[in-house]
Amino acid sequence: MFEFQSNGKKLTYDIYGEAGDYLLILNGLMMTGKSWLPLLPTLQENYKVICLNLHDQGSSEMMTEPYTNEIQADAVLTLIDHLGIDKINLCGTSYGGSVALRFVLKYPGRVKKIMLFNAMSYADPYLTEIGRLWQRGAATYDVDQYYDNFVPYIYAPWYFEAHYKTIYKRKEMLRDLPKEYFNSIIRLSKSCEGFDVRDRLNEIQAPVLVVGCDEDYLTPLSQQKLLAERIPNSQFVVIPGGGHGVVYEKSDLIVMLAIGWFREIKTIPVF
Repeated sequence: MFEFQSNGKKLTYDIYGEAGDYLLILNGLMMTGKSWLPLLPTLQENYKVICLNLHDQGSSEMMTEPYTNEIQADAVLTLIDHLGIDKINLCGTSYGGSVALRFVLKYPGRVKKIMLFNAMSYADPYLTEIGRLWQRGAATYDVDQYYDNFVPYIYAPWYFEAHYKTIYKRKEMLRDLPKEYFNSIIRLSKSCEGFDVRDRLNEIQAPVLVVGCDEDYLTPLSQQKLLAERIPNSQFVVIPGGGHGVVYEKSDLIVMLAIGWFREIKTIPVF
């Protein structure tokens, strides 16, 4: 594991693979860099995959004051400068997708391509209220209250039913976490409130692959469609049967899309 400083805090990251271009992966709100391990065997054969723990995630140093997710975009810039990377490929899911959008709008010349899945163009009232539900659960410092408040929203119904026992068995892994973990979740969730880049999406010139899932009830397809409609150089893909946790539900499809999207694609015109 490596580290660097951004916004006066220590952030941590890992790099997997030695082939191809750099691919920086940006976590969902409750994920860490380690959350991507199931996807790495094939990804790291094709790319140098950077798994970053953003502020208040994983082993990165915890924040103490409220912030907006714009500081996460600044952390991405600090990291790629630290690594000597001129332009970066970004792959972000959910919270990480909003960070990717912040980054490309603030630093447009530093992006090659972007892949967004289950992302949002703005924090709509529905998502904001769910975030506040999570915040209230985390504020109790009660693992059961916290976990039971967010888990049903994450997965597609079929996946939740098929893996119900395993999903709730994972709750036990959280019982020894310190209070500061719950405080970090509250800060991360609040950092999304007020996020809205709808009126700026037409400024994005980098190629963007927008991936939506038809059983994602947290950031529904209407959010993905808006992104695809307003970003000029975008492509839109829908994964049938995918929920907000598609990174686990259909890992193979996410890997295939990433491998294809971040390659230089050459075709021969038929006409």
